[in-house]
Amino acid sequence: MLLSLQPENSFDLVGRELCVHSIRKLQAPVLFIKAVHGYFDVRRESYSDKESLSFMIHTLKSTLKERFQFVEVPGNHCVHMREPQHVASIISSLLQRKHTLTA
Repeated sequence: MLLSLQPENSFDLVGRELCVHSIRKLQAPVLFIKAVHGYFDVRRESYSDKESLSFMIHTLKSTLKERFQFVEVPGNHCVHMREPQHVASIISSLLQRKHTLTA
C-alpha cells in the first residue's frame, strides 16, 4: 500500500470513514516508513495533516495488529531516493517474512 501525504492526495479528501473501511479490507502486511525530517518539517503550517497521519497510523495499528509495521528512518522526505540503504534492509525484512493470512 503506497500512501502519499501531499495535500491533493490526502486521504481526508475521501473521508475518514472510507479510510477506515479500506484499512479493514487489507489482507497483506503493511510497512509504513516515515523519514524523521520528512513531510511535516517542510509544511509546518499544516497540523491538520499531522492529525490525519496520527489517525491513519492508529487505525492501521489497531486494525492490522501484527501485520502493521511503522518505522522511522533518518533523513528527509526523499530518503528512499537519496539514501536507499536506510530503507532497503527494512523493506527486505518485510518481503522475506512469511505471513499467514486469515480470511
